[in-house]
Amino acid sequence: MKIANSIIAVIISTAALLTPLHADTVFQTVRGENASAPSGGTAADKKLTETKDIEGGTKVARVLGSTSQWGYISFWFGQMVPAGKVVIRFNVYVDDTPTAEYGVYAHLKSGQTLLNKLTIPADAKKGSIISVDLPVDQPAEWNGILLKKMENSDKPSPWIDSVSVVVP
Repeated sequence: MKIANSIIAVIISTAALLTPLHADTVFQTVRGENASAPSGGTAADKKLTETKDIEGGTKVARVLGSTSQWGYISFWFGQMVPAGKVVIRFNVYVDDTPTAEYGVYAHLKSGQTLLNKLTIPADAKKGSIISVDLPVDQPAEWNGILLKKMENSDKPSPWIDSVSVVVP
């Protein structure tokens, strides 16, 4: 029995060493309050966003409802995001406020490309921060995200805690 247990232990150890580990790596993150204005400077300084502190000492930011249709803010990453498959992860604070429809665009050297819409799941728990993952597959490197209002309304964007580039 002792030999059988030793053989089983060796097999389990070998399998654990040979099994590839898979974990997502956060490449870069920008805090919601650090969004940039189209004209330069911070979106907060240009009065395009508002911030609030939520439970736990976290500060979140959102685009004001007074932003016109196609108005936007930017999240600039310090390093170029490599071409290929990545995930854009928005960590958003969910409350009861109705929000406008916002598009998420990649800023490429060749211009802007719509990646997807930022959609909060209907069953998202109110009063919590959730992750909204947007898969991206771009043929060229890029370095920024634009959050652009896609409707003509007085609704704000969702509250944004952070925007990250995640490499699978």
